[in-house]
Amino acid sequence: MSRTQFETAQEALHALEDAFRQEDLEQAVACKDFHAEARLLLQQVLPMLAEQQEIINQVAAELEALFRTTMQEEGFPDLKGIETQILQLDPVPENEGLYVATELQQFPDGTIGLLQVLMSQGEEGWKVLMPIAGEEDADEEDGDQEGDLLLSFDPEEVLGQPLKNKRKEEEEDEA
Repeated sequence: MSRTQFETAQEALHALEDAFRQEDLEQAVACKDFHAEARLLLQQVLPMLAEQQEIINQVAAELEALFRTTMQEEGFPDLKGIETQILQLDPVPENEGLYVATELQQFPDGTIGLLQVLMSQGEEGWKVLMPIAGEEDADEEDGDQEGDLLLSFDPEEVLGQPLKNKRKEEEEDEA
C-alpha cells in the first residue's frame, strides 16, 4: 500500500528513496511536490508569473512529465545499500513552507556523503522537491549569486523555450 501523506520530512524522503529502490514510479511521483517546484522555478526565471495558479499548474504538469520520462528512459537512481538520515532542516527564506534538508548518506563501502534536498510542508504533509546543485554543478557566474538556489534541472527544457538572463541584461545595460 502506498502512502502519500507524510508527517515528517524524514518519512517523505525515505518513501521517495524506497520508491526508487523498488522502481515504483507512481509512489515516487506521489512523494514529490511538483507545484512547489514549479513555483520556485517561476520565481527564479519568470517572477511575474510565479503567483499565477494556471501557469504554476502547467509548469508542474511539465515537471511531472519530465520526471516520469527521465525515470523511464534513464532509470531510477541506484540507492541499494545506501542508508540516509536528515541531519538538518532549514527554512528557505521568503518561501513559506519550503525547507532545505541536509541528508547524510552512508554508502555500502563506508563512504559518507552529504546531499541537500528541497522539501515542502503543507496541507498534504511533507513532500520532496529536487536536490540542490552543489557548487561544482553550477556555472561560475551562477555560483557567485549569494542566496540563489541552484536548480538541478534545465528550466529551458521544462518551459520549452530559451530564457533571458535578466541579471546579465541589466549588467550589460549598465555597462
